Amino acid sequence: MKGFFQKAKDQVASLLQKDPKVPPPVPATRPSIFGDGTQKDLKIPPPKSIHTLPSTNQMDPPSPSEDADDTIEVNRDSLEMFGELAAGEWLSESPDGDNGSRQEQVEAILSEALERIQQRIPDGTMFSVPDLVQEIRDAMGEIESDREDEEHIRDLEQQLEASKQRYRYLKFMHDWDEEDIPKAKEAVVKAKKDYDAAQELFLEEERKEPHGEKTLAAKKECYAAYDRWMEGREKVAKLEEELEEARKW
Repeated sequence: MKGFFQKAKDQVASLLQKDPKVPPPVPATRPSIFGDGTQKDLKIPPPKSIHTLPSTNQMDPPSPSEDADDTIEVNRDSLEMFGELAAGEWLSESPDGDNGSRQEQVEAILSEALERIQQRIPDGTMFSVPDLVQEIRDAMGEIESDREDEEHIRDLEQQLEASKQRYRYLKFMHDWDEEDIPKAKEAVVKAKKDYDAAQELFLEEERKEPHGEKTLAAKKECYAAYDRWMEGREKVAKLEEELEEARKW
């Protein structure tokens, strides 16, 4: 992570830098209480109340000016600056470390997170710096969680499809009869012979009486025989295709 997002960290450090608070000067030595022996030189301050003494184990609360220095206006620039900082922290905490693929993934998640934050937080809203960084991290966490859920759903869908294929295979093999295709082919051969015979009969009747009733009946039978032949061929092709597909399962 050395060097990564350094620019953003420098900008943040500059933004958060405060003017040093300089304490009042302290006299080098305490004034003498003896002086010239007169009462005016005896300057002993009255004791302070215990309630006014500073605490020795607690820090003083920040002044209003310090609180103001810790806030920032939300806009595209501030989101990008602190987004890089949040992404850098997030990447450093990743179990995969700072590898190339993980870095690209984090950058994509960050981009989507900033878009999401801009939609729900109006520009100009004042945020404390820690809260803004945490807001960005939370949005990134939501997006990664959504992606993991989508990936899990895709895995489940693939498992479901594999189960369906397995079921179809088992059902096909349960219903399958090795004689189905040979019988279907025999039916096709018979349908072809029936069609040839019907066609010959039609041609013969047409020569005798082109528009006679027998000719029309023979023509109708010829079409029906042709349809049975085509249906038989399609059935054979379908059975062969199903068998070939079942072998892949």
